[in-house]
Amino acid sequence: MLARTGTACAPCRGTAANVELNLGRRVAANITHTLQQLDVRGGRLFTANLTRERVIYHFNIRTLVRAIAQYRDVSYKINPQTVFYFGYSDSSFADDRIDLLRADRTLFLKIGYAWLL
Repeated sequence: MLARTGTACAPCRGTAANVELNLGRRVAANITHTLQQLDVRGGRLFTANLTRERVIYHFNIRTLVRAIAQYRDVSYKINPQTVFYFGYSDSSFADDRIDLLRADRTLFLKIGYAWLL
């Protein structure tokens, strides 16, 4: 088992932690968490909270199963009533007959504003 921590980025306040676990020759697991925050005059501008878990099981030298779960929470605050979200995801697959082929790509943008009544 291996555990590491450290600062995620120089101008940001943040931490990153990684835990790796190998159970024999067949099972490997990895959990990573990163938290970054950037404060500017007037409040917090940016927050990123990312967690990723990965488990791999090797049946033999040529066959494996991999499961990946990821949680993302990223936001920018333009002012106290406005929040800006931006995200991107890209996934691909391959086998012994096909080179790496993109399965899907997702890009999203969301702007939220709280109206004061």
